[in-house]
Amino acid sequence: MQRRRPCGDDEASHSDVKQKLIMALRNRVIDEYAPVRTRRGYRYVDAERLTSLSSELVRQILEELAESGELSRRLVRSLASCPSCGSTELQLVIACNRCGSQRVKKGIIYQCVSCHNYLLKEDILGEGRLRCPKCGADRPRYLIMGKFYACLNCNSIPVEPSWRAMCRSCGSIFNQDETDTLELYSYSLDGRDRSEAISEWALMTAAEEISKLGYSLRINEEVKGLSGVMHRFSGVVRDSSSDAAKLVLDIISSDSGLDEQHVLSFILKVKDVKAENSLLVVNSRISAEARRIVESQKINLLVVKNLPTLPYRLKLLIGSILSKKPLRQKGLNSSAKIP
Repeated sequence: MQRRRPCGDDEASHSDVKQKLIMALRNRVIDEYAPVRTRRGYRYVDAERLTSLSSELVRQILEELAESGELSRRLVRSLASCPSCGSTELQLVIACNRCGSQRVKKGIIYQCVSCHNYLLKEDILGEGRLRCPKCGADRPRYLIMGKFYACLNCNSIPVEPSWRAMCRSCGSIFNQDETDTLELYSYSLDGRDRSEAISEWALMTAAEEISKLGYSLRINEEVKGLSGVMHRFSGVVRDSSSDAAKLVLDIISSDSGLDEQHVLSFILKVKDVKAENSLLVVNSRISAEARRIVESQKINLLVVKNLPTLPYRLKLLIGSILSKKPLRQKGLNSSAKIP
């Protein structure tokens, strides 16, 4: 039996767990973390299997990722829960609105013509046929009033029952307005977040290899332009010794692909920061006009459709650009479409 790690305040451990949960979504091993009903209540089974953590801690970490904006959450459903123990295993019970007893039954109600009292069917059987149990009238006549509720505890007929909830876990009984609410969410990367996550994952993976070349790759960094405007790039490659910016790059991960607007926006940023080298990465189609502009401005372009290969291809191309060694030697050039 696999042992679960104890719940502690180890931030490093939590950081590793968060990365594992996000990576599973990025690599599409899991589409979303959704609540699943089990004998122990609603749990995030996929997340628990990945992390070997308790249900409570997994729920806490998923909430932290949603609060930080790394994951998006969607309300799946809201359930009534016990105010005493929090369980959602509830059962409806009927109670008399007069005495509160649960000894309430539903049946056909009769009325004695002589005394106008209400009686149940079992009251008018046997001796009840010969004499009214309420007024004592001989050979009474009864009218059928219909089907109603009656309380066997306080003998109130008819009664308007109150519906209450009973917790199957702790036995507590409470009214509807006393119930708590358990909100169940699913957690995933939405379209925008998935694009950002893919970019960040590729850069983080490539950063270690690029550092071996004597450079540091900084993710989502802002660079101040000559105009005084701060421009954000997906990545900035700097010289490890002088900290000089050697290359700026943007990753465009969009279903609509790379169009001339994307390219022109990137060119304006590159010119304002006086970048020595520039690179545009796109994981979908590129318009003919956008490609023409890229080539005319001598911007390096990487088109990659197979996302798992992106970190390696990114490192390969950045290394080629910085070392001034063309990729033609390897059957590629700096404006390359890599399958």
